[in-house]
Amino acid sequence: MLALAANSTAAADSELCSALREFANSATYDKPVRIALVADWQDFSKRCEYSENSEASHLCKVLFPKLHRSFIHTAARETVACFPDLQAYALGPQGGLDRAEIRLHSRALPGSHQNIHVSVSYLVGSDVDGQWLTVVAEADPE
Repeated sequence: MLALAANSTAAADSELCSALREFANSATYDKPVRIALVADWQDFSKRCEYSENSEASHLCKVLFPKLHRSFIHTAARETVACFPDLQAYALGPQGGLDRAEIRLHSRALPGSHQNIHVSVSYLVGSDVDGQWLTVVAEADPE
């Protein structure tokens, strides 16, 4: 179980939250943006796959160092910490990621445009051998 940083205000001002905000705000109605941080246990590799835009590339660069060995818990925990409305639900009463799979949706990323919604998915093992953190931002029609 992983503990959440105590100060969520500091989390909202972090480099990760800033990169996440820029990433989310780059989404348009006809072109959502996506990144997937992957720790593949079969070939002992780590990678970040992303949409072809500079904001997605930057978010991958910020998230990749948070990938420790073959585990993405830190990256997932810190990503979810950027969303005030998801912290209690996703991180549980002890402030830790204790689920094998979470799929969360939010419109409450501080600083993002009003018509943006973000989905965060975290998956460990099961049918696949590894861990994945996927973040997708989409814009509603104006």
